[in-house]
Amino acid sequence: MASAPNPSLHLGLWVRLGAALALTLAFIVHAAEWQGRFSWLEALDHQIHDWRLAAFSDSGQDDRIVIVDIDEKSLAAVGRWPWPRETVAALAQKIVDEQGAAVVGFDVVFSDRELGADPDRLRALVARNGDQAARAAVDQIAPLLDTDALLAGALSGRPAVLGYYFSQGTPPRRDGVLPPGSLSLTELRAPQVALPRFNGYVSNLPAIAKAAAAAGHFNMIADQDGVLRRVPMIVEHEGQLYESLSIAVVRQALGKPALVPGLSPDRWVPSSYSGLETLDLMASGRAVVRIPVDRHGRTLIPFRAVSEDSSRSRAYRWVSAADVLSGSLAAGSFKGRVVLVGTSAPGQGDLRLTPLSASMPGVEVHANLISGMLDGRLPAAPPYLLGAEVLLLLLTFAVLGIVVPFVSPWAATSLALATVAGHVGLNVFIYRSAAIAMPLAAVLCLAAALFLLHSTWGYFVETRGRRKLNELFGAYVPPQLVRVMNEAPDKYSMKGRSAEITVLCAEIQDFNALIERLPPTELAELMNQYLTAVSAEILAHGGTLDKYIGDQVHAFWGAPVADPQDAAHAVAAAQAMARVVQERINPGFSKRGWPEIKLGIGINTGNMVVGDLGSSQRRAYTVIGKAANAGQRFSGLARLYGVNIVVGEVTRRACGDMVWRELDRVRTRADTTPVSLYEPLGTTSDVGEAAQSQVPLWQQFLRLYRTAQFDAAEIQLNQIRQRGEVPLHLLYANRLAALRATPPEAGWDGVALVRDR
Repeated sequence: MASAPNPSLHLGLWVRLGAALALTLAFIVHAAEWQGRFSWLEALDHQIHDWRLAAFSDSGQDDRIVIVDIDEKSLAAVGRWPWPRETVAALAQKIVDEQGAAVVGFDVVFSDRELGADPDRLRALVARNGDQAARAAVDQIAPLLDTDALLAGALSGRPAVLGYYFSQGTPPRRDGVLPPGSLSLTELRAPQVALPRFNGYVSNLPAIAKAAAAAGHFNMIADQDGVLRRVPMIVEHEGQLYESLSIAVVRQALGKPALVPGLSPDRWVPSSYSGLETLDLMASGRAVVRIPVDRHGRTLIPFRAVSEDSSRSRAYRWVSAADVLSGSLAAGSFKGRVVLVGTSAPGQGDLRLTPLSASMPGVEVHANLISGMLDGRLPAAPPYLLGAEVLLLLLTFAVLGIVVPFVSPWAATSLALATVAGHVGLNVFIYRSAAIAMPLAAVLCLAAALFLLHSTWGYFVETRGRRKLNELFGAYVPPQLVRVMNEAPDKYSMKGRSAEITVLCAEIQDFNALIERLPPTELAELMNQYLTAVSAEILAHGGTLDKYIGDQVHAFWGAPVADPQDAAHAVAAAQAMARVVQERINPGFSKRGWPEIKLGIGINTGNMVVGDLGSSQRRAYTVIGKAANAGQRFSGLARLYGVNIVVGEVTRRACGDMVWRELDRVRTRADTTPVSLYEPLGTTSDVGEAAQSQVPLWQQFLRLYRTAQFDAAEIQLNQIRQRGEVPLHLLYANRLAALRATPPEAGWDGVALVRDR
């Protein structure tokens, strides 16, 4: 991404524009379906559709539709499904005659004769023995046994719509009888129609099918991810087209308007058609319902918002079939309404995964389609969306593919965000105002791809500052701080400045003795191992390596990146350094016959000058100042007190949950201001109660010592030493002995004088 406009189209810019155009053409291939649609973009469009549907679905209840549910309550009252035909007949009669339903649709199929209810078979069995009386008796009871005829009689003359389904297999299954086809395939006269085609079916018994007012298929085909988003409203079988159950119910409710295909004209061939756009229900020469479909005869389901209550939503009124059969409903409860009979019982296998529910009963899917048809709010995806999507892709290329290389990074980012927001806003506006479900994934992904292309290209220019930072600070600063600096390289430089810094100086106690014991080659190897180990801990705790001076390691926290926890991080690094020497370095040294080492670490916090300091011949990023000198001095005092770490008073106050032991109060000849020194024992949770209980006793000893109460101080010290001896105790025991031998002058404050370093 260029940092400033550049009108000259040099070779690099031509390559960028060519790559942007190639990306755009790839997405146009997807939108135009020249090689089919890319599955991953199709899946993303499905997700966008689901989010859009969840955000804008109708949340009200449609009182025009009632679902009579064969639920668990009904199965418990009547028995497992399928129910006896006389029970279903009674249910149909009560729904229409007692409750006044305008139409009743059955989301079930009656494809088999009821077990034990076959009078023809009974007649055949009795006819074999020639008993005239038995045959006469069978003739009398045969009408009572023919429960299929009983159900057919209950459906006859009533506005009942039956369901059935198509199948695909070898050999094809063909149970029951199909209703007459709604359309003939030749009526479409459109080459770009590819309806679902089936070679088999499972339909209703002839007597039952003939008695019903209409019938429709209830096939539902989920998308590749298993989610049901659209339903085939019309399918093909042996050259005939068959309508869905939802269309059949709506046609029955509206007085059986004609079903007419709405074809899109072919612009290149006059008086011909290229594809299927709608299925229209025509009455008196006009379309009373227009059902938008794609070239596969499918329509998007206008799901209403789901407010879950058990396995059923509240988008529609649900009534248990048991309540209808028992007569517990007030007469006329369904007057003028569309009633659908289906099941929500989990064991009946009619639960569907939809964008708004993981287990929506199939009968509710039909209810959503019927509601959408009656309202005229079925989402549409007309064929001209292909051209609209290509146009939006070209517009995206014009903005992000051509303009972006000539503008600043901030302007490019703003353009990209505005483009994405514009696409989303336009998509939502069209969906809300015109119920058109435009694809969105391709334009969003193209916008992201073009922006990423130019950003990646511009990376090689924009990261020069970051690479310079890496060159300047990479040897001093841990990688995590370099990454922070790279996010805003303009904020950091090596110029000298004043800052609150915590310094750490580590050295090997009795280093001179170590030099005398080892030959130079082994000493060099020992130093390399030691410096590598302790430097790694400094970097791991966010410190900046300053320099090596012989056995000394200098580091600091708080620069070049500010660190509000600089003191705590420095103390944690010091403890880790002492631990790694004791647990890892010294055991290895012992195996090689080398002497073990002990660190002396000094830490101090204060205001210092930090920056690139030195001469024209050699410079270094380092710190200087009084507080820095004090930190180096503290490391040399560690041996005096027999500890690994000596910390200044300012550092101790800046640390949080730590247990401290005060070592001493000291002054130098150059700085007469007393300074308290401390040893960190560890965090409160890490230090045992016994060690913590020693701290107040030690503080009491120091108070007695500094107020010249030497007798009481000696008694206190002896009590402390009985609980465990450390070199610090011996130091103060010797001091007490010296003070007894030579009592201090009046005004003595217990502050020790230490030499400058």
